[in-house]
Amino acid sequence: MTRGRAHGDILGTRKEVTRPQMARSRPCRNVGVGETLVNRGADVAVAQYRELKRTNPNDYDFDERALNQLGNMLLEKGRNADAIAIFKLNVEEYPKSGNVYGSLAEAYARDGQKLQAITNYRKSLELDPKNQNAANKLKELGTKVAEYLSIRYDEPLVPIIQISYSIFR
Repeated sequence: MTRGRAHGDILGTRKEVTRPQMARSRPCRNVGVGETLVNRGADVAVAQYRELKRTNPNDYDFDERALNQLGNMLLEKGRNADAIAIFKLNVEEYPKSGNVYGSLAEAYARDGQKLQAITNYRKSLELDPKNQNAANKLKELGTKVAEYLSIRYDEPLVPIIQISYSIFR
């Protein structure tokens, strides 16, 4: 097999690809958004991602899966705030994907932000009604709370804040 040049994905992982693979994939430089995240924080990494997408949209693979993998890695390491930032970016980039809302909900749940978790699991279920994981997570988070939150996702959060105050005081 003929070896090709090294490519990396938007997160900065490197791999060797063969010449036939190079013809099928978009060329990617070793950008290191993941490295930026580790060394400089989520805000800088998100800004770097946005800048790369704005300036080089055809040079990198800006897929939903890569951001989700990065967010999940951060969750595994207990870096909930960074994971939330990455999952929020993924929601912004892919607002019609139930999967990205489910991932954001999981991060909120692990961070103890129950109402945000519920809101995002509901949106995930709205986009993908067959998402049994989101339905189960809503039950785990408490159907009583979920019943109180029967407002639409895109409405202002003020009613949620008022409801949460009356439920948890």
